Amino acid sequence: MLKKILLLVCILGGFQAVHAQSLGSLVNAAKSAASNVVSNAKEKVEASLIGTQTVTAHQLVGTWSYQEPSLVFESNSFVNQVGAAALSKQAEKSAVAYLSKMGVTAGTLHVAFKSNGHYTASLKGRSISGTYQVNGATLTLVAPQGVVSVPVNAKIQGNQLQLSVHADKLLPLLQTLVGNVSQSAQQSAMISNVLKQYKGVLIGLKLKK
Repeated sequence: MLKKILLLVCILGGFQAVHAQSLGSLVNAAKSAASNVVSNAKEKVEASLIGTQTVTAHQLVGTWSYQEPSLVFESNSFVNQVGAAALSKQAEKSAVAYLSKMGVTAGTLHVAFKSNGHYTASLKGRSISGTYQVNGATLTLVAPQGVVSVPVNAKIQGNQLQLSVHADKLLPLLQTLVGNVSQSAQQSAMISNVLKQYKGVLIGLKLKK
C-alpha cells in the first residue's frame, strides 16, 4: 500500500513538473513573440518615416539602383492612424504604374553620385547628368543647365537610399533623373490628388547600392 502511495506521489509530482515546465515554455514563447512583434512594428514605423539624420556626400558616393516607390511620413502620428496602410497601398500601386509607363522598374534606373558634386542617372541606355548638394537630410538635385532644381529628403539605412518629396515635386524629381517626363504629368497629378488630402505624406524612390 505504501509503495502504491509513493508511486502515485511520484507520478503526480512528475505531472506537476512537466506542467510547470510547459507553462514556463509557453510564457517564454509568448514573451519572445510579443517582443518580436513590438520590434517589427517599431522597425516598420521607423522605415516609414522621413530622414532626419545628416546625410553626407561621402555616404552618397557610389551607384544606386532603383528598387521600388516609397511612401513616407513626416511623423509617426500619421503612421498609427487608421487608413494609413490603405493609403500607402493605393499610392504605391499608382506610383508603380506611373513609373512603369516611363520604363522605370526595379533595376532599370541607376544613379551614380560622384565625390565632385556631380551625378549621372541612367535608364535603359539613356543618361542624364547634373549636380547635387547635401545639407543635413536635404539633397538638392540640379538637372543640366539648372533647368530643374528640386530639394529631396534623403535617408540612408545601410545600403538603402530613400529619396522622398511632396507629391507635387514628384515630377521635378523624375525630371532630374529621367529627363523629359512631361507626357506623364497627368499621372503625376493623379498621385498628387490622392496624397494632397493628407498632410505630412511624401512619396519617392527606394534605391539600393
